[in-house]
Amino acid sequence: MDTMSRGRLVIRPFSRLGAYFIEFASDIRALRRERRALEALDDTTLKDIGLSRADVERELTKPFWRR
Repeated sequence: MDTMSRGRLVIRPFSRLGAYFIEFASDIRALRRERRALEALDDTTLKDIGLSRADVERELTKPFWRR
């Protein structure tokens, strides 16, 4: 199947799906990094930003697909 159609590039559905997967994987990595950074904060810093250690633990126990 040709990817050119009347001078326009046609995106195949699989390519679009691949792009969504790459974006999803990137988002998951960023979320994982953010949760690890949150876990590394001390109690004083958490208090400064209005969080408790229990809030952090709740965030850390969420499945990776939940924000």
